[in-house]
Amino acid sequence: MATVFDKLKRLRSEAMQYSRYIYFRSLSAAEDTLRSIKSKVESLGEAGRGFYDALNGLYVAITSDDRNTFYYKLYYDSSPDDVESYKDKLLNEAYRETADEYERGFTLAWEAILSQLVELKRQYPPKVEKPEEPSLPKSVTEMLKGDESIEIKPRRKPKSEQPKKSS
Repeated sequence: MATVFDKLKRLRSEAMQYSRYIYFRSLSAAEDTLRSIKSKVESLGEAGRGFYDALNGLYVAITSDDRNTFYYKLYYDSSPDDVESYKDKLLNEAYRETADEYERGFTLAWEAILSQLVELKRQYPPKVEKPEEPSLPKSVTEMLKGDESIEIKPRRKPKSEQPKKSS
């Protein structure tokens, strides 16, 4: 008889497909896949809940555009080799003696997500550059760096200096 974790491992390909949808921002397909996974893990207890929560957390992070999340940092700031090392660490955590069922389900889902992320980053590097702080045009920047004093004049003359209109 298959254990709960064997059943979760069978869902790995679906979790990887879900991660692929997330990577390419196909959110409606990701949502459909997430719904399908939820129905399959409901009977798997805490491990199934952990598996689902990891995938759902990724969906929430992407839809809320939270750039401080683990996934975004891996997406923008990490090489495929870095992601691979995180994946290996997570897999070791899943089989740690003190890990409970929820943690194991959670880390197994993240292992699938990161496996897919490694593959996708190698095949299709992110096209979108990490958003940077807006910068001033170079000429303005150079002016501000110089010792020159900048005088800003009003566009109009003050009302007291404007010619009076005759009626």
